[in-house]
Amino acid sequence: MSERLWFKIGEASALVGASPKELRYWERVIPELKPRRSKGNLRYYHQDELVKLQRIRQWLSEGFTVADCRELLNGNSVQAPRVHRLESSNESLPKNIATVLAALRTLQERLCREAGDPLPSTPPPARRQSAAPKPEKLPPVPKASKREPKPNPELPALGRMWSQGRLPLDWEE
Repeated sequence: MSERLWFKIGEASALVGASPKELRYWERVIPELKPRRSKGNLRYYHQDELVKLQRIRQWLSEGFTVADCRELLNGNSVQAPRVHRLESSNESLPKNIATVLAALRTLQERLCREAGDPLPSTPPPARRQSAAPKPEKLPPVPKASKREPKPNPELPALGRMWSQGRLPLDWEE
């Protein structure tokens, strides 16, 4: 690889072929992945961990889940994922499409006969989307003030206490 031993998360993600967000998610699901943290709480991946991350990336591309990758890293066996590949079934693909198309035409004929409509020879043209009227813009709602009103200096202390909602029990005037 390189002469460096430690890589930041962005550098590691570029080397592995995953986003930093994916690496952070893998770290949550797979507790065996523990990058070191700097004093500034930055993740640093060791060169040995990059091999694990590349292996995880390869397993994910093969169809395994992140939880499956955790089991594979621990040495446990996991059932192979079921991935439908088009390369292996190219021969049967047109037959399936032809069968489905024939079934759809038969269904269309039955529905048209029941409704008494003539069978359309060509599919109907795509509908045009009508321009929906724009909703009216509502006036902005004024924000409530969080500050308390300033006391009126013209009122005596007792009046100021009453205006602020406190009960002046200890005052004598």
